[in-house]
Amino acid sequence: MTDTREQIEITNPLVIVNQTPEGKVQTSLYPPFDYTHQHFALLACDLIRHVAAMYGVPEDKVWYWVDRERRSPSTKINTAERPFSTAKN
Repeated sequence: MTDTREQIEITNPLVIVNQTPEGKVQTSLYPPFDYTHQHFALLACDLIRHVAAMYGVPEDKVWYWVDRERRSPSTKINTAERPFSTAKN
């Protein structure tokens, strides 16, 4: 079967996850100008694969927890003002 998905190149992404002095988890995304939500979705998938490899578990074990959290979030996110336009996203 031929893969007909569009090739999306990931270059120079920046994602920072840290804890604030108040003890809250803060996630900052700094995409290149031409990035879309698709680029970060691919990065999220790559992260899952890295986590599975780091802990020596099958990817499905990590995806189980991702799907569980996605269906019923345990934390609220606060989205900061976007430093870029989302018109083409």
